[in-house]
Amino acid sequence: GLTHGLSALNAPIDGRGSMAYGRGTGFQSADVAFSAGTGRIRFGKVLQPFDSAKVRASYNPQTGDVEFDQIRLAAAALGLDLKGKFRLIPQGKPKQPARIDFEVTGPKATMAFVPGSEIQTLSDIALRGSYTPELGLIGFHNSRASLAGKTVEANGQIEQAIGKDGVPEGSWGAKLTARMVGTAVVDQAYPFWPGKVGIPARNWVKAALKKGTLSNVYLALDIPPGLPGGHLTNDMLKVGFDFDRVSIDVVEGLPLIEDGRGRALVQGDRFDLRLTSGRMRSVRLSEGLVSFPKFNPVADAVFEGRAQRSEEHTSELQSRQYLVCRLLLEK
Repeated sequence: GLTHGLSALNAPIDGRGSMAYGRGTGFQSADVAFSAGTGRIRFGKVLQPFDSAKVRASYNPQTGDVEFDQIRLAAAALGLDLKGKFRLIPQGKPKQPARIDFEVTGPKATMAFVPGSEIQTLSDIALRGSYTPELGLIGFHNSRASLAGKTVEANGQIEQAIGKDGVPEGSWGAKLTARMVGTAVVDQAYPFWPGKVGIPARNWVKAALKKGTLSNVYLALDIPPGLPGGHLTNDMLKVGFDFDRVSIDVVEGLPLIEDGRGRALVQGDRFDLRLTSGRMRSVRLSEGLVSFPKFNPVADAVFEGRAQRSEEHTSELQSRQYLVCRLLLEK
């Protein structure tokens, strides 16, 4: 049944709890309030360590919801400060396993968007979805949160790998899309780019793009559960954004590109920034490219540009291109 697949705590607990549950009817009553010290929480067969936890919940017979007034969890890879409503949907037909529908809000959550990447902080959270323990599947829709001061909307699912015995027990995957509402500056969009993906390109973007605005910032993940080694292909991760009136410090020794406009795309194994217009001193650019064509193994970075008008300007730009490529490799 459903309760076998739910999480279990292995930690010192202080509090109270009572619950009445029927396989065909779901919850009839619940009254839970406890705090837990350092321990581990089980999801399927996987034990996840945590530092502390605190939960307070009760059953609302009028709505059929278990209402959590408080959900707090402190762990190395995940931190929660939430509340919400949970409804257990009993098992139906053989191919319809029991699930938990939820609506969660809260001031704060910390997590890594991609396994092994740096921890990010979300605030003003409103999350709606369902959890199916038997399948190791969490789906969510019409969800919102604030990241680096900007509203982010997301839809999708995360899924745990299934072991040989048919029980969820391996690493998690994700198939989701998220977009940042409105415009942003580089520092606000930067957390969308996982910290361990394309480190040289990621560091270059943070240092090179100055002032200006970013728009249409989005993240798309299609990472299968149980991915061996964590190596991402281009189809598994995409982070894109448009930029306008941006200054680009391509490399030391080259004049600043000003009033830059174009689009950038991070993929699992490459990065491309394409300039559609800009200015380098007296040279007006009609196009340009900064590319890190491969992250693993690291390939040479490339800069190309085309002047908008005179042959003199084109020659001036071309004479700088070798210098740019060489310096990018040395940084």
